[in-house]
Amino acid sequence: MSHIHINTHPIVQDRLTKIRNKDTESLHFRNYLNEIAFFLAVDATSQLPTKKVTVETPLQKSSGVTLKERSVIIPILRAGLALSEGLSLVLPDADTGHIGLYRDEETHRPVEYLVKLPDNLNRPIF
Repeated sequence: MSHIHINTHPIVQDRLTKIRNKDTESLHFRNYLNEIAFFLAVDATSQLPTKKVTVETPLQKSSGVTLKERSVIIPILRAGLALSEGLSLVLPDADTGHIGLYRDEETHRPVEYLVKLPDNLNRPIF
């Protein structure tokens, strides 16, 4: 079952409009894309499994929640690289892999030319 989520956050919509503008300079385009990726990462990770933990604060012990497992970020080269930075802001401890694909000009089918994945993929992938 597929699920489609359209992010209607005003900042995301503003940045989408800015990256679509033909007059947006490259530096600003990349910054806006990183901001969009950050918002998408927050949405995409909202259902990650968590576990309860106890931590020692400067005053006393406190209960909290941490992510149950480390995540993995695997961009599909090249376009996916643009979104990796924003994802890394949300998941700074995530392992990273890469998948390289290009479209065969005759068949229009994807052709795999690189798969470099972390050793352990028993984790959520985004």
